[in-house]
Amino acid sequence: MSSQVRTALGVVVSLLVGVSLTGCGPQPYRGVTVKMKIHKEGKPMQVPLMDIGVGMIEVVLMVPDAPEHSELADAEGNVTFAGGVKPGTYKMAVFQRDEGMDSDLLNGAFSRQATKITIVVPDNEGEEIDLGTIELNDY
Repeated sequence: MSSQVRTALGVVVSLLVGVSLTGCGPQPYRGVTVKMKIHKEGKPMQVPLMDIGVGMIEVVLMVPDAPEHSELADAEGNVTFAGGVKPGTYKMAVFQRDEGMDSDLLNGAFSRQATKITIVVPDNEGEEIDLGTIELNDY
């Protein structure tokens, strides 16, 4: 067998071994996509200048000893935490920001410290769950 054939055969064997090993081992957790609507007094909250990104409704999911998940609601109150949310019980903070990140038209009623809202994310890895409408007046 010539050295060129041995070299080519070695490359093919190396590639086959490499391809077979890439599927081994644990795969990263894909998390759950969590969807919901945020309402106050039966309708989506509005904030001046929301259409240009100055005003915003921020929703934050918190669990002890883990990073927070933060997303913005759209004008209809829809919020989507796309993947990466692990199962568990979360506290949920809501901020109605009209003048940047330090403002809150809700006066801290649903801040990280004051919120009474909790949600449960089931262990549905890779799936999407819809929590329906969260009505702030219920809290």
